[in-house]
Amino acid sequence: MPDTFTLDEKIYRKRDDYPIKNWEGRENTNYKKWAENKLNCTLKIRSQHINSIMSWWNQSLDHKVVMLLALNARFNQLPDFGISKNHYTNFVTVKIVNHFCSCSKDTSLKIVKDGIDRKDLVQVKNPSYVNQKIICFTAGFPLMQTFFDVLE
Repeated sequence: MPDTFTLDEKIYRKRDDYPIKNWEGRENTNYKKWAENKLNCTLKIRSQHINSIMSWWNQSLDHKVVMLLALNARFNQLPDFGISKNHYTNFVTVKIVNHFCSCSKDTSLKIVKDGIDRKDLVQVKNPSYVNQKIICFTAGFPLMQTFFDVLE
């Protein structure tokens, strides 16, 4: 049974007869197209098996952050994190991931290690100017290829 009713071409909520206004920006085609694309992309991701690359990297917002940092590192276009931009543009460190993820440090490290084990992420040798023993990584070929195919 619907929660609304129509009277004089207006929609009302049944429980308290509150009028529901139409959204004024309904004809904004850019916004409509963006919403449709996001819905289609999300439904496509959800229809895939959990082991698929696209579905695995969209499990949580933290997975997505790690994936997007790695993809942008592969393009040498990481934003300035308040550290030397000349050095940190083509790889990501776990310290950077911890800064942007809302999960615990152990969980973000597990996401990165799982990505490396899956070969979606590639661990790179720590450059000489990184004087900490931390994991440095970038996107691997399977991850790059998956999202390249989506855009085609």
